[in-house]
Amino acid sequence: MELPDLGKHCSEVTCKRLDFLPIKCDACSKIFCGEHFQFRNHNCKKSHERDNQVPVCPLCNKPIPLKHGESADDVVGSHIDNYCQSDPARNRRKVYTNRCSFKHCKAKEMVPIVCNDCKKNFCLKHRLQVDHQCSRDISENIKQSGPVVLNPAQRQNKESASNVDRNIQVIQGNVVSTRLYGIFKYFLRYQNFNSGLSFFVNLFPHFNVINKNM
Repeated sequence: MELPDLGKHCSEVTCKRLDFLPIKCDACSKIFCGEHFQFRNHNCKKSHERDNQVPVCPLCNKPIPLKHGESADDVVGSHIDNYCQSDPARNRRKVYTNRCSFKHCKAKEMVPIVCNDCKKNFCLKHRLQVDHQCSRDISENIKQSGPVVLNPAQRQNKESASNVDRNIQVIQGNVVSTRLYGIFKYFLRYQNFNSGLSFFVNLFPHFNVINKNM
């Protein structure tokens, strides 16, 4: 004799087993066999609505608040490292007091790991100069690179500018009028030195003496 209405098939795609004692999931309301009725076994998408289990610290036996999507292991571990008031946890925090100096790194080590160059303490991950971007190493690279070498065109422009400044100082001691000195400075900057002298010699003949002395 067949009993077609007896039992239900498991809703898990990979199973579909006919179970005579099926279990209904209280989150997604689907039917599952004894192997897949738990949230994690059928990847229940609504488990967060029902699975309100609160992890408990194994050292202080206090419940640890757990937000949706957080790992219970990570939350409990963070609680033990930072907030747990049990004697084992507090003793552990006293031992691991050597905090890494690298930016945004919160790792602590049992023993100090000091860089020989910058003299700062780091964790195992950032102990090498290249890993913690050692400031001493960067400054040494700048020193080793040496002074900036100018190409011939840049060197000539620099020398020309220096000559113009020296010529301005020579004429400045002989020009009384600030206005005339400004005009002469314009010739030196944008024309040439001889044009500037010729301009002043035409206005003041005694400037010819300066031209010959130069």
